[in-house]
Amino acid sequence: MPSPFRFAVLFALLVAPFGPACNETTDVATIPSDGTLECSDLVTACHDAGEALHGRYDECHEIGHANDGEACLEVYEECMELCANAPLGEGGAGGEAPHEAGAGGQAEGGAHH
Repeated sequence: MPSPFRFAVLFALLVAPFGPACNETTDVATIPSDGTLECSDLVTACHDAGEALHGRYDECHEIGHANDGEACLEVYEECMELCANAPLGEGGAGGEAPHEAGAGGQAEGGAHH
């Protein structure tokens, strides 16, 4: 009966040539993007800012919705930084509202989504 040690050595010798192929990895960062994930990021990151602040925030949001990967890649860094630093939240200006609501306030009826 063969010893377990001999079996382990034989197994290692047979499998060893295939080992390096299993250890090769591809760095995901080196795979070029077609921009679709970036478009999705822009939609999510710029949604609230686009509705509340309009202007470039809304442009970034709409570029994402257009799902043109090339366009999304062109503005991705700028828009992600812009929307991440948008002046939103409690105590802020509150965005635009009808004149009757007062400066910086929001009219009754809630936000548009």
